[in-house]
Amino acid sequence: MLKEGNRDGLSEAFWAFVAAALAALPAASDAIYRAYMHVPPEPLTPIHLAEVLIVFGCAVLAIAIRIIASRRSKRVRDLVADIRSRSAS
Repeated sequence: MLKEGNRDGLSEAFWAFVAAALAALPAASDAIYRAYMHVPPEPLTPIHLAEVLIVFGCAVLAIAIRIIASRRSKRVRDLVADIRSRSAS
């Protein structure tokens, strides 16, 4: 049961950052398209720049949380294996 339960809340935080990045992705991709591929190019406004930063920031945080969560789960698996390998003497 110890290794099956997730009580640290990292999974919820991961999915929250993934959802935030996906929610801002259409507006950010449109802003990038208009700034770099559209003829004539339109400058990035501060709001569009904020959208791009939200996408990249949330994606980076989601990746960092996923790495942290995987390292924690490895520690839990190792701890469970150590406990089970102890003798009952």
